[in-house]
Amino acid sequence: QRFTLSVDAARPGGPYELVAMSWFYMAMQREPVVMWSCFIGGLGIALPVVVPPIREAFGSTKTVPPPNPHAVAKALRGQ
Repeated sequence: QRFTLSVDAARPGGPYELVAMSWFYMAMQREPVVMWSCFIGGLGIALPVVVPPIREAFGSTKTVPPPNPHAVAKALRGQ
């Protein structure tokens, strides 16, 4: 039997599809939850790199530093 690069030769692109795309389609069909989890995790990793330059481009001011956790805990306890 001949080796083809596609999982399904009837799909658009036929047997000449890229190996990476056929792997992606196969993984999305077999384990969609895992693939979406990887996508969301990758997005979470990329956001801290991408968002600050965009905020600076819009002219945002410096962010306010968060309060001391001990002071917050003390205020929540009512002390």
